[in-house]
Amino acid sequence: MSEFPGAHFSRGSQLLLVTLFLLVLPTCVYWNTTWEQYGLRDDYAVVRESRDEPSAVVRFCGSHARPIYGWLLQTSFKHIHSIGNLTWARLMGSVFLGVLAATVCAMLLLQYGWSLVTAACVGALLTLVPSAQIVASWGILWPYVVSALLSLGAFTIAEHSFRQPKASWGKRLGLAGLASLLVIASGWVYQSNSFFYLVFVAVVVVRRGVWSRESSRLRLVQHLLLLVGALLMAYALIRLLFALDLLPMSKRIAFETDLPGKLVWFARNSLPNALALLVLNDFQGRTAPYYQIAVAAMGLLLLTGGVLVGRRRGWRESVVWFGGLVSLVIGAHGINIIASERWPSYRTIHPLVGVVIIFSAAAMEVLGEAIPFLKRSRHSLGLVLVAVAALLARRQAYELIAVPQNEEYRLVEQESKKLDLARDQKVYVITPTPANATVRLAYSDEFGSLSTDSDWVPKEMIKLIFFEKYPTLPRCRSLDHMVSGEKPPPPGLYDVVLDLRLRPGLTE
Repeated sequence: MSEFPGAHFSRGSQLLLVTLFLLVLPTCVYWNTTWEQYGLRDDYAVVRESRDEPSAVVRFCGSHARPIYGWLLQTSFKHIHSIGNLTWARLMGSVFLGVLAATVCAMLLLQYGWSLVTAACVGALLTLVPSAQIVASWGILWPYVVSALLSLGAFTIAEHSFRQPKASWGKRLGLAGLASLLVIASGWVYQSNSFFYLVFVAVVVVRRGVWSRESSRLRLVQHLLLLVGALLMAYALIRLLFALDLLPMSKRIAFETDLPGKLVWFARNSLPNALALLVLNDFQGRTAPYYQIAVAAMGLLLLTGGVLVGRRRGWRESVVWFGGLVSLVIGAHGINIIASERWPSYRTIHPLVGVVIIFSAAAMEVLGEAIPFLKRSRHSLGLVLVAVAALLARRQAYELIAVPQNEEYRLVEQESKKLDLARDQKVYVITPTPANATVRLAYSDEFGSLSTDSDWVPKEMIKLIFFEKYPTLPRCRSLDHMVSGEKPPPPGLYDVVLDLRLRPGLTE
């Protein structure tokens, strides 16, 4: 019998079609963003450094305890010699997001018996939420998805080990060791996404009868011990590399000293962004009504799901639901909670969003048990949600990232014509402020942000522009002592003034 409303294919054909659909979905959704000509802040520096200073990228990322991330960037960006070629880095992000969607769908379907429609919707949503939009729009972020895939691979291997109590200790320890190595590798790519492991711990938590089965309770403990142990090992090893001076240590590696205050910060910033799911936050509150409704609706759905679980399956299952929900939403953001920095961003909450999606899907299933209409229509509602998410993702990535960043690039390209490569000029750059942004929404350094509002990004952009136009000529000496500021300089003090404040019609 067909699971998709109105479809008349066999289950095997549906599974094949869904897999292919999920693999190409992100590439199709973000196609216009992928092929726009632009970079986003660090993109420019990484392109130049991968060519001129091959070890700089690995050492910088390694100083933040992400040596594999640095190696992946160096390996891929050494083939990117122009701003236009950043397209290929963004395309890799979209392709890997497709792999992530298909992997999650297959795991939910084959390991845990979820319906094909629900599993497909969960996989699709993970590639369409704002966290994924950032990955698809920012060239240097494609390895973030590799981190997530390594983490999911670790969970699958560990689950296989824990489900075989009669297997030899050697085999079980070997599988657990392999899973631990994948967690370490995932953390050395991007620590936040190593917590994708908890997305499938959430799948175990929401299963019917998890409290009554001792094996399920034991597996939960084993998974948590493996994840925590592997991440502690990753940290110990990277500290050893720092101690041996094989990698420099960034000052940003520091722990939070006020954990209660950090949890309050988390509840006010990262958690609402995850609960809002598809609705973007905005620093100026322009999306506030929709954002607050989305947060409240998701909170109500999760609360209702937990209450209904208690009524239909017993109070112990309800305790597991709410205890697991609270523990996992905090745990999925664990690295960011224990780290000292307090900078809210969508790129750090992808695992947290995954946990919310799993619990919301489970809540809809429980609601379907209690309300016949929802049982009949929940799959259709899920497909509608995916369609809306795809439209929003395509529009937001393009209009809030690709278009404004392209405008900035065009403006820098135009202003750089004032420079004389043959002379050593005194150059002043008027950098823009957030007030100069041309977008309708802005959040963090991601959506609607500016790249040129700093003293180093314009310099990196001009270096790349000149390298593309004059690859055989020496570098522009004027860039070595370029001065920048938000206000115009006094007349006559500098040979050249580059004004990077966007003006209507200037880059058209």
